[in-house]
Amino acid sequence: MSELKGKFIKFEEIDKTSKAGKAYKDRTVLIDTDDQYNPIVACSCNDKVAEYLKAQPYGSVGTFQYNIRSNEVNGKWYTSLSIYRVDISATATMEQSNEQASQNGFGTNEKGDLQEPMSYKDDESLPF
Repeated sequence: MSELKGKFIKFEEIDKTSKAGKAYKDRTVLIDTDDQYNPIVACSCNDKVAEYLKAQPYGSVGTFQYNIRSNEVNGKWYTSLSIYRVDISATATMEQSNEQASQNGFGTNEKGDLQEPMSYKDDESLPF
């Protein structure tokens, strides 16, 4: 059991049929971890998590708890991450929170990260 912290960027659900003829849904969740190498992580999820994520806006930041699962198919091994719990810290997207912070005197750099409050020169009047 491990967890990822990142931004929810995409949810995809595809109806499929197994070889036995049973219908199922293949769900993929993309999470941007903002790591330097391989920042985008693709995971699968269960029905409960899928219903929760459908109601969340893209760009929501949260914690995603997952299990690592490996399966053998025809002599080859495949590993996948399966999300079983999601905690979205706020429904506001990262862009909305950056916009609000910039209105409060904080700026953002070219990556969208928050920077120190903007300073005012002595000869300028204060904004309040």
